[in-house]
Amino acid sequence: LKAPISNLEGLLTTLKWELEDFKSEQINTIMDMTDISVKKFRKTIEDLTEITKMQKGSKENMEKIKIPEMVQNVKESIRNQIEETQAVFNDDIKQDTVFFQRVGLNSILYNLISNAIKYKHPYRNPVINISTYLEEEFVVIEVGDNGLGFDMAMKDKMFSMFKRLHDHVEGSGVGLYIVKRLVDDNNGKLEVNSVINEGSTFKIYLPHIH
Repeated sequence: LKAPISNLEGLLTTLKWELEDFKSEQINTIMDMTDISVKKFRKTIEDLTEITKMQKGSKENMEKIKIPEMVQNVKESIRNQIEETQAVFNDDIKQDTVFFQRVGLNSILYNLISNAIKYKHPYRNPVINISTYLEEEFVVIEVGDNGLGFDMAMKDKMFSMFKRLHDHVEGSGVGLYIVKRLVDDNNGKLEVNSVINEGSTFKIYLPHIH
């Protein structure tokens, strides 16, 4: 699936070069729409690839990971969105390591942090609170925001594949499914609390392995 998309992207790039002398508002609009469609397709394939990796066995490649470094990597990967929305982060890292898969932890943090920005409230800048701490036998990673929130009656459905609670922004509907699968497959647990128009808080509980 990745190969045809790469070929298509290459052909579109070539087509843009060929059309340089025939630019018009209509051509630019069509090319922009095509580019957006291809990017959506690529993102869906990437999400499905993540799901396939999980099905192969999520307990492979476990290692001790520095949580602050992983959080910073995620912030760097979405720097444009952070700057565009003027998002503010409040980090309170009391437990700085966790034993987990590097790719898996990146997926969890990326989905929760990017969602906090993506589903921001239209009348205020995003404020995202990230905290980590020990609770009983778990390392807890908590990500809270002041965004749109959602109806808690939909809590169980929001982790289903391709299920989306907000349709006004782009998304594939598999991000939270991936988060839930990664947590469940590693003997963790996930809690969420949300108030419409006030925000949401996700708590990820991962086993604390010394």
